[in-house]
Amino acid sequence: MDGTTYVLNSDGFSESGKTCDAPHKLQMPAATRSISCGRVHSNTLDANGHIWTFLNFGRPFKLSSPLLDGSSRDSSPLQIECGWSFSSVLTQGGDVFVWFPFAGNMAALIENKYREMDQQGDKKAKSVDGVIPCITWELSMDPFRLPSLPSLPKLSNSGSAENEPRLIKIAALDQHIIGLTNQGHVLKYGSLQDETKAVRGRWEYLPNFSEAKRVREHPVFAPDAGSETDKRIDAPTDMQITHISAHFRHFVAYSTGSSSIVLIGETDAGPQGQPRIDPEGQPQIIPALQNRSVISVVLGDYHYGALTASGELFTWGAYSKGALGLGDPATLPIGAPGGFANEAQLQQAVDRNHGIPPDVKEPTLVSFDQDKSKPRKRFCFSVAASGWHMGALAFDLEPNPDGDDSDSGAEVSNDPEGRDTHGSYPVPLPQPPFTSHGPGQVPILPLSSVFRVGLAGRDASQQGSSSSSGHHNQPM
Repeated sequence: MDGTTYVLNSDGFSESGKTCDAPHKLQMPAATRSISCGRVHSNTLDANGHIWTFLNFGRPFKLSSPLLDGSSRDSSPLQIECGWSFSSVLTQGGDVFVWFPFAGNMAALIENKYREMDQQGDKKAKSVDGVIPCITWELSMDPFRLPSLPSLPKLSNSGSAENEPRLIKIAALDQHIIGLTNQGHVLKYGSLQDETKAVRGRWEYLPNFSEAKRVREHPVFAPDAGSETDKRIDAPTDMQITHISAHFRHFVAYSTGSSSIVLIGETDAGPQGQPRIDPEGQPQIIPALQNRSVISVVLGDYHYGALTASGELFTWGAYSKGALGLGDPATLPIGAPGGFANEAQLQQAVDRNHGIPPDVKEPTLVSFDQDKSKPRKRFCFSVAASGWHMGALAFDLEPNPDGDDSDSGAEVSNDPEGRDTHGSYPVPLPQPPFTSHGPGQVPILPLSSVFRVGLAGRDASQQGSSSSSGHHNQPM
């Protein structure tokens, strides 16, 4: 859970630095329904509506509070979301609660409980046959409820004025939460360092991420914008933001459909060096991402990915140990996306033995063909990113005529009668375009393949812009 610490091989998963070298099952009281990850902690929501906080894999605690007991819409969890070092939950009624497992009163209660468990020999959560017997416990404490939303303007496409704005999604990053209303308003809440500073924050409306008129005034849509290689794009006549995502220092607000718009925001240094988001700040608008039927945008520390309805994945940003999924820069042609700009740059990297190619500025299509001699069409239908990682779920659009799917990443499986089903399709393959699923929804498919887009990275020297040397340990 925490890659900045070290433990002994004899230690159990009660230690946050204990490593899983192979997949392990977490033995929990109920099935897990959703997961969110912070820098060195995670939260899960189970089938009973209970929220679990993991600071290690072996001793998760259930947050117990009448504010989240499921007795009403306002106390029923809808979405859990981990920030860099805090946790949050959005309820069905639109309220947002936050808690801080690494600071203040909660951190003290956790430390005391861990000390008590350490004195008991059977509380180490050592794995048995690939199963971690989680030592679950309950922490009774009320999380902090963020204040109500401010008065918000009526947006041009928000429908009847009788529907009051209400938060329907949240996304968390370093010391901030981004909120999205049912009418397309994008807001941010800052000051989420700890429980004492959280009370000083307030919801602030981000008009440049919410209003079509503001977006149309962005310089990227100016009549003289564009070039020979970057053609001018048309400004949206109307829009409604329907999705948000965030990680570390960046957030994204976007819509879906053929006229999708993707707006990127970031934090900068405010007073005392604390991260801040300017409510009047202009979003970054990358022309190549607009009107592309984008259905999902994911973020790592310094790299990004956009998935389209046609099953194409585009990545851009820092190399991050290969998380862009564009290949080994040393083997790519000079000038290719993800590679080195010129021979001198490549030679310098070879001489230093640790050279990193420049950031990929233009979103670039990821190829899932591991065997270039036998190209096969593949459809990517889900993608995730974090730290210095990215992963994708993809499947073949057509079976291999040779019956050999060894390069697809699919696992060999057998039916109950022992017949090998590897490379076979028991039902006809669905044909594109695929319209039966939306963002975060997985279509029913006969065979899927899991691809690891990039490798994990821990060397802070790879990213000179990092503000801290230990924040790349974001779990997936």
